[in-house]
Amino acid sequence: MKYVERSKSDDTRGAKAPYVALNVEKTATQSDIRKAYRTLTLLLHPDKNEPEFRDLAEAAFREVVAAYEILSNPDKRAAFDDFGGNAEDDGGFETFWEYENSGKKDNRNFYTGHRLITQLTVQLWDRRLVGDSVWLVEFYAPWCSHCQNLVSMYKAVAAELEDTNIQVGAVNCELNSQICGDWFDVPSYPTIMMLNDKWGTQQIYHKHQEKAVQPLVEWAKSVAAEWQYLFAQSNMLVLEAHNFTTGILSTNKVTVVSFVDGFDCSSCKTAKTNMLRLSASLGHLATIAVVNCAKNEESCELCYETQNLPRPPHSAMTKIWPRYSNETNRTLPLIGGELLYNSNEIEPHIALQITERAIRMTLMSQEHDEQGLSASKGGFQKEKEDDEEDEDDFPPPPRPKPMWNGPARPAPIAWDGGGGNGRRERITRI
Repeated sequence: MKYVERSKSDDTRGAKAPYVALNVEKTATQSDIRKAYRTLTLLLHPDKNEPEFRDLAEAAFREVVAAYEILSNPDKRAAFDDFGGNAEDDGGFETFWEYENSGKKDNRNFYTGHRLITQLTVQLWDRRLVGDSVWLVEFYAPWCSHCQNLVSMYKAVAAELEDTNIQVGAVNCELNSQICGDWFDVPSYPTIMMLNDKWGTQQIYHKHQEKAVQPLVEWAKSVAAEWQYLFAQSNMLVLEAHNFTTGILSTNKVTVVSFVDGFDCSSCKTAKTNMLRLSASLGHLATIAVVNCAKNEESCELCYETQNLPRPPHSAMTKIWPRYSNETNRTLPLIGGELLYNSNEIEPHIALQITERAIRMTLMSQEHDEQGLSASKGGFQKEKEDDEEDEDDFPPPPRPKPMWNGPARPAPIAWDGGGGNGRRERITRI
């Protein structure tokens, strides 16, 4: 038993090498750490082992507990990552204990020491938001009274989400202005978002939504479930100048492309998330792609010279190309495509919902007609049976309800309900 044998030589390894003691990677999520701890404590509990191994199991058990004491607390874990194994390069702190205690007097951070809420910083961001991990993050300012009032509720939300795969974090915008300003354009405090860094997805919990524990928990679970579906089912392309033409022409499908002013801004992340939804919904019916216009000079030329987009900064511009089904059409220049909607006239996420339904209903009907023609020639039935067999072997997961997101719509204006002649008068509410 490796944990028992290891404890013979050094039963303080849990504090010195907590990732090794819990057998997790440094990129592990807090959920992964909790699962590893539960598994190992059950395995190593002295009462679960034979008498001759009980003393060794108890030592190994203490090692795991010591490791969990550090890694289960996001602040202690961050301190260990920075200074725990590298005392001589710690910028002035002699020990991990000294560094750990140096931050405890910082009352500007609302969630210092909380075991379920990770205080995210620029330095921690890439270490924690890894892979497909989905994060619920509050952006706050210490001087904001609404933020102060939200603290107890947000802690209750973290407790409700402890046994899920949703990671909970918070960003102090006074100390991390780069995250709140440059990365996410946080409009007001507090702002609550769901995030995934790998896919660049973002969903904002809008002000008109109820600020209470259960509504926020259910919303977070719904977003996480939908995103896991999107990550698995979406086939969105990321096109660049060198593969833009072939990316559109080689598919023989209707193509929808969103041109975004970088992948880092808040509205860009929202646009990319909605394009993932479009891709997951339409599947093989259409090609869905995004272009990062800010990536390099070639991308800038593609967007602003070839495609004639407005100069940055600009909102996401979405164009549509028809199906190129023969060699004659394939030789047409791809200067244009057609602008799908004007984002100054309609909210992009509303336009994309309409687009998704229109394409899906039109092309599904067309596909059905084409399959019917194929069947009349005798070739369709066997192809259909083969497809059904494949689907039975690997049934797709059920599709969650799409959670199209964008700017919150303003509250409707109340009218007196009158009709007929004359102008209606707005109701004045006292």
